[in-house]
Amino acid sequence: MSCSSNKPVADATLTGWVPVPEAELSAEQVRQKERAVAAREALFGALMARLGEVVSKERPAAAVEVCQVEASQIAQAKSAELGVRIGRTSDRLRNPNNQPPEWAKSTLASRPENPVFF
Repeated sequence: MSCSSNKPVADATLTGWVPVPEAELSAEQVRQKERAVAAREALFGALMARLGEVVSKERPAAAVEVCQVEASQIAQAKSAELGVRIGRTSDRLRNPNNQPPEWAKSTLASRPENPVFF
């Protein structure tokens, strides 16, 4: 799952991924979407908890190290725990190891606002 605005999702079909309007998701796709959203929320919750812990015990600058070093470890742990692949990326990368998968690059480049499901 990734996000997009009402802008067209260019080149996504070149990778075999086709956007599906949320209203047209099958029952199985709805379950997959719910699982993906739960995984995203679990990752966000764990990361924010760790950031809060570090900021309260150390200094705010230590939060940068959490994002640079620990975030990928937290994502790997949540992936294993929930049986999904989850990670973080952005259209403005600070860490080149967080490159989006090919199928998501064009959607991400369109500066998403609303969910788009593949």
